[in-house]
Amino acid sequence: MLREVLREAVKARSLNLSLYLNKYPPYILFPEVLTRFNDVVMSSGGLRRLSIFLLDKEFLEVERDPGRQDVVKFFENAIQGKLKDIQLSYSVKLSKDELAPYEKFFDKWVELLCNRISPKTPEIFETESRLVVGLGDESIYETSIRLLRNYGVPYIPGSALKGVSRLWSIYILADLLKKEEVYSNVDFYTLAEKVQRALDGRDEEFYKKLVSTNLEDESLSNVFRVSKLSEAVKLVREIFGTTETQGSVVFFDALPLPESLKEKPALELDIMNPHYPNYYQGNEPPGDWQDPRPLFFLTVPRGVRFAVAVAPRDESTENLVKVAFGLLTQALQGLGVGAKTSLGYGRLKLEGV
Repeated sequence: MLREVLREAVKARSLNLSLYLNKYPPYILFPEVLTRFNDVVMSSGGLRRLSIFLLDKEFLEVERDPGRQDVVKFFENAIQGKLKDIQLSYSVKLSKDELAPYEKFFDKWVELLCNRISPKTPEIFETESRLVVGLGDESIYETSIRLLRNYGVPYIPGSALKGVSRLWSIYILADLLKKEEVYSNVDFYTLAEKVQRALDGRDEEFYKKLVSTNLEDESLSNVFRVSKLSEAVKLVREIFGTTETQGSVVFFDALPLPESLKEKPALELDIMNPHYPNYYQGNEPPGDWQDPRPLFFLTVPRGVRFAVAVAPRDESTENLVKVAFGLLTQALQGLGVGAKTSLGYGRLKLEGV
């Protein structure tokens, strides 16, 4: 019964990338595995059937007499023959039928956002480089990517958008503090960490110093709409909250536009190639005698458009939304979001800017 259900599902050619990634690990029959299989078959004294569910969504079923000595060769030839018919691709483009359920969900999400949460429609951002969020998530593979479970499309979690916006604000404040003589000799990242601890409530003494400073700079008004450092610090804490309190602005998950996924592949294959694997594992010094170990991972390609939205937690904090969105816009283009941002991944630009 299960086999028939699977067979019918396969014929439907439906594709949920999230289920493939999490529930459909590759099963490779190496020659030594086939040899052990042959030994088991021959020792059992009976007929055995082996079903292999290949990536081309068809079943390969074979039945052999265990008395035959060429069972290993038979399986090897059968599998190789099927694999030749599979067309490998370096990108995944979803069909119109596969996108239909997600398109309905997206429309309802936008309607809910505009009618009940925030009167302003989501802003559209486009990837300027490849994007990968969740590269280190737990997975049966060596790498992963964050996909909407029910629809199998990539998205950017609101927590990631909030995190990169907050980091950008910390860098702005730390950079401004570096101009002060008292902090001029302090390492930038050390100073940024002090600012971070002050903002999230772990260093109230330094926070009091920040909100009592008289430092002013017109560059702050480009993002925070105030020129005083003390006021900017208060705004950042109010927007993002502390370890004990929630922020006043909500960052929603960024969802890809369905029409964008109709034009562009949803995913593209990428590769990283560590040349000294034993060194990175802490076992040996780096040396040219070590073999590179290519690692493949999935990315969102350049040119995919995402709907991005932020909203006030209540009506009294609506004025903070513009500041939060300004930080987010600059952060997505300046820092990027997700993994490998230091290599240029994860950059998004506001459409029309």
